[in-house]
Amino acid sequence: MAGGLNPNLNNDVFPISFSFRDAKGQTSSMRFYLYNGGTASAGQAAQTALLNALDGTGPSTQVITNAALESYRGLTGGVGRLAYGANAEYPAITDKAQLTFQDAKGRLHNWLLPAPNLSIFEADGDTVNPANISDLIAAIVSTGGAGNAFVAGKDSALSFIANYIAGVRLRKRTRYRVHKTVLTPSLTPSVPAV
Repeated sequence: MAGGLNPNLNNDVFPISFSFRDAKGQTSSMRFYLYNGGTASAGQAAQTALLNALDGTGPSTQVITNAALESYRGLTGGVGRLAYGANAEYPAITDKAQLTFQDAKGRLHNWLLPAPNLSIFEADGDTVNPANISDLIAAIVSTGGAGNAFVAGKDSALSFIANYIAGVRLRKRTRYRVHKTVLTPSLTPSVPAV
């Protein structure tokens, strides 16, 4: 299998996933595909730009989610910390911002940002302001080209993400999962009775 993943994937296209935890301990993830430009160093740089944009670290100062980035898997793995997100407006991973992008072939790609920070929205609280997620847009949108690493569609390296279309808030029904440790409404850990 090409890349050890899927026979339809180009050898230089790799999946990358980011895991988040909200203020109550629930988890969610985002998955991207990255074309590494044919070199590991270019792929690593693109992965780092995406990581910084999602985590609000490095050169990125935009805090776009209330959830804490716990770990990521891709060209390399990292972070690996147990952290809880901020208890702010939209603190749960069941609240999402759906971000829609278009690739070079005209196909739409939707990513769901868990526990979006209120600061990324327009005054209506539902429409994402692109200026407030500009670091993430810059990490995803690319002009493609030989030797450049970029976020891609999963079918081939030719479908680089070319445009940001729009973003909206989604309200989802709460799903409850039972963990060994859960948080009470006051966000303090409690162990269920055995």
